[in-house]
Amino acid sequence: MKTVAIICEYDPFHLGHKKQIDLVREQIGADTTIISVMSGSTVQRGRLAIYPKHLRAEAAIKNGSDLVLELPYPYCSSSAEHFARGAVGLISDLGGVDILAFGSENGNLSELSRAADVIRSDEYLSAIRENGKNGHIKSAEEIFRSLSGDGFPTTPNDILAVEYIAALKDENCGILPYTYKREEGYSASRSRELIYSGSDASEMIPDSAISVFEKCVPTDISAYEAVALHTIRMSDAEVLSSYYGMNGGVAGLIKSNAENESSLDGLISSCVNKSYTAARIRRAILSSVLGLKAETVKERPLFTNLLAASTKGREYLNKIRKTSSIEIVTKPSGGLDLPENARKQFELSLRADKLMALCRCESASEVFRRNPYIG
Repeated sequence: MKTVAIICEYDPFHLGHKKQIDLVREQIGADTTIISVMSGSTVQRGRLAIYPKHLRAEAAIKNGSDLVLELPYPYCSSSAEHFARGAVGLISDLGGVDILAFGSENGNLSELSRAADVIRSDEYLSAIRENGKNGHIKSAEEIFRSLSGDGFPTTPNDILAVEYIAALKDENCGILPYTYKREEGYSASRSRELIYSGSDASEMIPDSAISVFEKCVPTDISAYEAVALHTIRMSDAEVLSSYYGMNGGVAGLIKSNAENESSLDGLISSCVNKSYTAARIRRAILSSVLGLKAETVKERPLFTNLLAASTKGREYLNKIRKTSSIEIVTKPSGGLDLPENARKQFELSLRADKLMALCRCESASEVFRRNPYIG
């Protein structure tokens, strides 16, 4: 029996996610244990998740996942490299995982692995470090092509796939990568559009997940936007520059544009250019709201929260609990009792949970009342 990890957001859980879980069991084995390492209250594009993490985890268990563990902030809201390295490090330290499964637009593991070797090479990393020092700035794709020709990942899931493989190679932990070619048709962004507009989302989301999400309203994104815009306006540019993602002139760019924009979307649009994507700007703004220092995201994850488990998932936890080198928090307040370094990480992630509570018109203490879902 194999144990397979899936790195995910489930923002929200939709039919494409269910197909992924079903495909893994079909191709790897019906008795496969599936562990979902899922983003917490914030997601990789630098926004709050549409629903609380425990409800998204419950939906996953009801659709075939056996265990849902949290990829906490800041890893869940970092660049593709730090997102992947944080998640793969967590999975590696968890222990007992045989395979990391992920979708990709390319679908060819050997081609993705070759690209991962290039971005890990001394030549590539040196070229990235030296980029712009002669006055000419090259894109990462230009540097890649100059060293290796074609094969640079340009689509979202291929980019993550290459980073996952690179992280697995660096970990040298024995976990094998497994990819499949993603199909068109199911989209988290389209699912969110339907939900926020009040439309029928059953074309995208399984009925069992809809019944879970009907327990609460979607997160009020406008509340976060007001908090974020206020934070930027009230923060000194020098302080902003110390936060993750604010380097390279981003802090000054955001600060200078903040006074002239009346909405967060307007601010982000005014900052997007050839050098900075909207996702980069959103992540930087989120880091300033939560006080994330640049160096923190380079740390290895030291803890994870148990969000949901099936019977098989609990059996896996019991098997690895004594050998796992990562702290697994099983009750909401348990993170406060962690060793010092892990507790500091927990407290940073807790800021994201409390921001989510604020934008959902909940008390801050509510985050300590949500126990893991046991299916």
